[in-house]
Amino acid sequence: MCGTAHVLSEGEVQDRDAVWQALASPGRRRIIDLLRSGPLTTGAIVEATGVDRFAVQRHLGVLRKAGLVLVTAYGRERHNTLNASALYQATIGWLRPIDRHYATVLDGLRDQLESNGEETLMDLRRLHVAQQIDIAAEAPRCFEALTGDISPWWGSPCLLIDRAETRITAEPRVGGLVSEHADDEEAAWGTVSELAADRSIAWTGRIGLGDAVTGTVRFTLTERAGGTRIDLEHESIGAFGPGSQHSYDDGWRDLLHRLKALLEDGESYGVTGTNAQPPTIQAYGSAP
Repeated sequence: MCGTAHVLSEGEVQDRDAVWQALASPGRRRIIDLLRSGPLTTGAIVEATGVDRFAVQRHLGVLRKAGLVLVTAYGRERHNTLNASALYQATIGWLRPIDRHYATVLDGLRDQLESNGEETLMDLRRLHVAQQIDIAAEAPRCFEALTGDISPWWGSPCLLIDRAETRITAEPRVGGLVSEHADDEEAAWGTVSELAADRSIAWTGRIGLGDAVTGTVRFTLTERAGGTRIDLEHESIGAFGPGSQHSYDDGWRDLLHRLKALLEDGESYGVTGTNAQPPTIQAYGSAP
């Protein structure tokens, strides 16, 4: 699925507690804010804050102990430098990878909208699909079907270029393109953002939602007696319509059953085959 958050060790918990305690003081937060612009001597911090030197040194001691500030030598001077890594790990770094990705993207979107100097109304929605299917095939075969040319099981109506000659591929490497191509046309679903042979593959991008800010779909393979269980999770954020959730619920169900038919029976219901729903889907959008 989407993965679970890393379980913190006792040492990691103590490190992050120290960061949060250090940031509890407005005076120390002011110093952190000053150091965002670059390294400063203790004297420069005293001058900028208007606080006496003893108090600044005490604050810096707490920040150094928490790992938020490092001391570096510039010639004969000692400069205080912000350790952005410690700050990141105690805040954004605490999130699951997918949540961290969305937080970063949305923060960038906010900055972009605010920098326009205009009021922008955007009705952002979240789409979440979680599905599971058992396939009577070993994990390496399932993984192979999810990478490279996936046209044998992927087809209409889940195509961006809905033509008989369309082919869709998922390049089996991180950074590889997941795209459709037909003659002189090409359309991207996203890029491969995670890859673990025979275990998982994830794509990140718009995932067919033209008004999506970003999205990630992940296939996780688990070997079981008699075959492989595939867990699919798709999350997207954007200004797409309210009907997108239902459409993607139905679409992923359809495609997973096409994948199952290909691996178990050798039947191709993708664009290179009949390009139709398999018998296990009686009508588009119905339960299997």
